[in-house]
Amino acid sequence: MSRLMHPATEMRSEPRLPLPAPYTLVRVRLPEHETYCMTGHSYDVSLSGMRFELDERLPVGQTVEMKIMLPGAKTAQFTATAEVVRVISDRDEIGPIKMAVAFRAFATTLDEYRLKMYLSERGLYSNPIAKAA
Repeated sequence: MSRLMHPATEMRSEPRLPLPAPYTLVRVRLPEHETYCMTGHSYDVSLSGMRFELDERLPVGQTVEMKIMLPGAKTAQFTATAEVVRVISDRDEIGPIKMAVAFRAFATTLDEYRLKMYLSERGLYSNPIAKAA
């Protein structure tokens, strides 16, 4: 069975790579803050977005800057601007709030390349350079 998440009814534009959440650090900065102010974990990632958790709920439509540190590689971190597109957790649920974001822009071309290489090395794409075109 493939580790990739992309069933026939999937609405996402890119397949997602599941991640071990305890080892995938996410730092979030809101536009009105100068520094990263929230820390959480990611559950999956793709070139177009990711599913993650924070202790605080972000409203759908909120723009954030995210720094994501992916497990298993020294250079597997990237920074991107993203928009919250879905809140997954139930309001009555105890614990972190699960949300999904769509990446709107990477901080640099190197950030985008790092994510593409990470996904490629884990079998998501056979040629990350071709995917960039």
